[in-house]
Amino acid sequence: LRWCDVEVRLATGAPASGVVTGCVRHGDADRMLLPWPSPQAYQLGFGQSIAHARVPGNPLCPVNAVEELHRQCPERAPGREEDKQPLFRWADGSPVKRRYIREVLGKAAILLGMPRHRVGARSLRVGGATALWVATRGNVGLVKRLGRWTSEAVNTYLWDLPTLTEGLTEKMLQADTAVPWGAVRKEIDA
Repeated sequence: LRWCDVEVRLATGAPASGVVTGCVRHGDADRMLLPWPSPQAYQLGFGQSIAHARVPGNPLCPVNAVEELHRQCPERAPGREEDKQPLFRWADGSPVKRRYIREVLGKAAILLGMPRHRVGARSLRVGGATALWVATRGNVGLVKRLGRWTSEAVNTYLWDLPTLTEGLTEKMLQADTAVPWGAVRKEIDA
């Protein structure tokens, strides 16, 4: 992902003021569009993107994070010499590699008392898919769409969390499951 690929807009859909092809300057952006590569979409002549809305006060909000990145690295703004370089990179311009992310996650796992081998870059995909699944009360179709899954493999990523099934046992026990035995008996005797 390059800085010039990020598009930031207001909730109305209009470009945020001070935004030039994705460059946030004044903190008035309400959402951000991030492109994702899709060979099928590009064959048809269009790309795909995912929209992230601002979550005020949340340190994990992607819109806030991109805004802060721009404040700290204005030289990456569109039209400047660094806008075509990777968005996540080291001071020398080299991209942050997956193996580094895996190492950071492994160290975090150890600090949390978890086995290092259980946490890696895929954990981000599992965590994101599970969070979306729980937040949407089990909307697997949306998880598949946003995670770019075309098969049922998405189900191997999803964790059954108590918040998703809260109250389910009680509802199952109270469900009207009375079988109309009279109708069934007529079918059996026929």
